Amino acid sequence: MGSAKTLGRRGHTAASMDEIAELAGASKPLVYLYLNSKEDLFTACIRRETAALTAAVRSGVRTGLRTANPSRRGRPGAPGDRRVRDPSDRRRGA
Repeated sequence: MGSAKTLGRRGHTAASMDEIAELAGASKPLVYLYLNSKEDLFTACIRRETAALTAAVRSGVRTGLRTANPSRRGRPGAPGDRRVRDPSDRRRGA
């Protein structure tokens, strides 16, 4: 969605509803018909992205995905290893 990219690139304050409407291929009054303010648009973008992230995490949990690169499973310290280590444990790869 162009609005999320615009808000992310330019920031909430600097992004204009004119620019967002143009990227959406809609008129500014039409955007305001569905969203009362830039804050409502921002909230809608955050909700949509949160839902997408939640779905991705749930999908990974359901499939047992542990790392971004499954070929590196079981190799502590390998690139892509996301396990949290105890900083007091000084053993290499622990």
